[in-house]
Amino acid sequence: MRWLESVDKLRRIAEETDAEVIFGHDAEQAETLPFAPDGEFR
Repeated sequence: MRWLESVDKLRRIAEETDAEVIFGHDAEQAETLPFAPDGEFR
């Protein structure tokens, strides 16, 4: 299953770099994230 390998790779990279993975389809996670007023975050 290639998608599972991809998810594992992303999780490993996030852990190694102290990053947060943002899943665009996760409404629950989206509620916890800051968004810019015009939908653009720089």
